Order: sequence, then structure tokens, then C-alpha cells
Amino acid sequence: PCHGAIELEQELLLNSLKALAPVADRHHAVLMIEPLNRYETHLVNTLDQGAEYCRWVNRSGIRIMADFFHMNLEEADIAESIREAGPYIQYVHVADSNRKQPGRGHLDFRPGFRALKAIGYDSYLGVECGLIGTAEDALRETAAFLRKSWSEA
Repeated sequence: PCHGAIELEQELLLNSLKALAPVADRHHAVLMIEPLNRYETHLVNTLDQGAEYCRWVNRSGIRIMADFFHMNLEEADIAESIREAGPYIQYVHVADSNRKQPGRGHLDFRPGFRALKAIGYDSYLGVECGLIGTAEDALRETAAFLRKSWSEA
């Protein structure tokens, strides 16, 4: 065939994003591409790959979501990846290396947080993870940990 399966999937994604971008723009909405780790997909695994689609579409309504859990598995240097993809990062998910709440694994969030500060990121951090302990205690612990890590970054 002229294209392999992956090339066809990339083309389908790109064409879909190009078709959806004007609709997103009209409605002042943003469509986000979330790079996932290699165990969940093969199509978009790194921030750079997600940013590449943003560059190809070249519309403000197509951006990426940076997820610390997936970056921990796929990025050689989380902070550098954030700095490189910075113009396209719209939203950030936080979860630790074990996909539990931040502070319950071995991931050091501070370098990534420093990079987010360096690119001028001033939006939300969404906690997407399993919780250890009661929800109330885990979320209180998570908020304290993230505030401390952000202030130390």
C-alpha cells in the first residue's frame, strides 16, 4: 500500500483536527490532544508529537494537554519537553509515577513546575489519579503537596 496503518491514522487525525478547528474557533472552544504513554496508544506519545499536530493545523483551537503521568513514561526530560511545547499547552494533568495522587510515587514535580512557570502557564492543574486513603484526606494531602512543590519550583 501507499501508506502504512500508522500513516493512515496520522492522516485521519490531522484531517479530523483540520475539519474541527474552524468549529472550535467559532465557538471559542479548544480541542486538546493528550499525548498518552506507549502502553495506551502508539499515535501521539510525546508533547512534541502533540505540538506537531498543533503546528500542522495552525489554529488557536487545537492545543495539547500535558499529563505528568504519561510524560514520566515517555519524555526523556519533562521540563525540556514542557519548554519546547509551551506555546501549545492548554491544560495540565498531575498524577504521580504510580498513577496515584501526587506525593505518593517517586516523581519530582518541581522541574516540570519550573518549566510551566517559565512558559507562563497560569491555568489549572487537574488531578487525574487514583487516591490512597479517603477522598477527603487524599485531596487535602494532594493540595498541600502541590502547593509546596509549586512554591519550591
